[in-house]
Amino acid sequence: NLSNQYAEGVAVGSSFAKFPKVLFSLTKLERIDLGGCFIKKLPKEIQRLKNLRYLNLFDCRTYDIPEKIASLKKLEQLDLGYYPVGPRARPLRLPESICQLKQLKYLGLSSRGLSLQKVKKLKKCLPKTKIIF
Repeated sequence: NLSNQYAEGVAVGSSFAKFPKVLFSLTKLERIDLGGCFIKKLPKEIQRLKNLRYLNLFDCRTYDIPEKIASLKKLEQLDLGYYPVGPRARPLRLPESICQLKQLKYLGLSSRGLSLQKVKKLKKCLPKTKIIF
């Protein structure tokens, strides 16, 4: 039984194929570590987690980030890196709204196959963010 009153962070195993919906009720949650999961789409309900500061989706198969990511005004670290590019891999779709995350200190995009043009655009709109690609 997860209590919203005390939940500051959560790390889960790598067997998830969908974002655990139970986490959306934990509005005080500050850290989520889902590294290595098989979550293809980050649901728009992510906007409910207004206190989220850290979101790790490293080595997940996440390729779709919703526009609602911009609602996470406290988000400081977002890691979407290392999803092996191959014949069946989908390219990462980053919404324009990611540029609204002005408090973001770290954006991990390693091995995601983003174009240099896209990376330059991100660096321009997020000048204080360390972007790893």
